[in-house]
Amino acid sequence: MISKGLTSVMVLSLFVLSCFISCTTAAPAFNSGSGGGFVPSSMTGGDDGWSHGSLFSAPNWLLAQIDQNLMSTVLDYGYTPIPTEVPRSFEDHVAEGFAALDGGNYRAAYNAFKKAIELKPDYLKAYYGRGVARAFQKDYKGSITDFNKVISIDPNYVQAYYNRAVSKAIMGNHKDALPDFDIAIKYDPKDAEAFFNRGISRMNVKDTKGGCEDFRKALELGYQPAEQMVKIYCSGSGN
Repeated sequence: MISKGLTSVMVLSLFVLSCFISCTTAAPAFNSGSGGGFVPSSMTGGDDGWSHGSLFSAPNWLLAQIDQNLMSTVLDYGYTPIPTEVPRSFEDHVAEGFAALDGGNYRAAYNAFKKAIELKPDYLKAYYGRGVARAFQKDYKGSITDFNKVISIDPNYVQAYYNRAVSKAIMGNHKDALPDFDIAIKYDPKDAEAFFNRGISRMNVKDTKGGCEDFRKALELGYQPAEQMVKIYCSGSGN
């Protein structure tokens, strides 16, 4: 709410503005009156507690309470600027995307990464993040496309191979998933989940021996879900 005092100054400012338009073409500068605060350049602070000018007078205490930017734009130039929104960078959108992933908001994450890619079409992390967001929304084909892009930009981005393998396996394409699991395990031979998931894909292509080897390795590395798989599928001879 605008106070009554501020309203009166605003009305007076319109009178000042009309004179500035008709009387001069130069926008006056500001100076500080002796009573403190900022006052229009056509006014001078007086000892009586008022600032006096050729057009109007106003109490110094009231002028001192008004934001100098408001005084500058309204009294001297006749408009109040509308704040402009600072454009967001692709880094901002990527940060927003990963925050949304952490919070489980996969649609928002997808949208944020998409905006980042629009701003910087070759930004690896944006494609990776969008691939993860797509996978969590069960768009496995789309996630594979994004992971393909990541790998084309950086062939050493290991997590892209692993997540691409998982997406392929979920789609039932276990044969194609295996080479990606192999690469992920080569780069990180202590990734228990990678061994476990490769074991599942091996079992699905009828490689029971290889699957059991992976389940046992995953269990050795501390991945407890592998214990149940060993008990069910690997207790027989030769496995």
